[in-house]
Amino acid sequence: MYEPLGVLFSHSSRYLGEMIYQMLNCLHDLRYRALILHRDVSFNNIMVLRDEPDGKPLFILNDFNLATRATVDGKLEGGPISKHRTGMLPFMSYELLHDMWSTYEAV
Repeated sequence: MYEPLGVLFSHSSRYLGEMIYQMLNCLHDLRYRALILHRDVSFNNIMVLRDEPDGKPLFILNDFNLATRATVDGKLEGGPISKHRTGMLPFMSYELLHDMWSTYEAV
C-alpha cells in the first residue's frame, strides 16, 4: 500500500537520495517521453511503496491537476486541467500565478 512521505521520513532520511533520484527520472520521462509538465511537485504529491522485493522503496508522483502537455520544443499545449488556484503559493507554477494576477488587474 502506498503511504505519504511523512511516514517514511519521520524516523530517518535514509532513502532521501533514492527518492530524489526516482523523482528526477520520473520528471525527465514525463517531460521528454510523455511530453507532460507536472507543475505541482511537492512533499504532499509524492507517495511511497515500501513492499518492493529488493527492499528499496518505490516513490510515485501523483496529483496531476495542474499538469499540462508540452510540445517537443517545450511550448505548452493548453493549460492545466484545474484552472483555479490549488495547493500552496510557493509551489504554484509561474503561469498560474501570472494568470491569477492578470485576472485581478482586469477587474
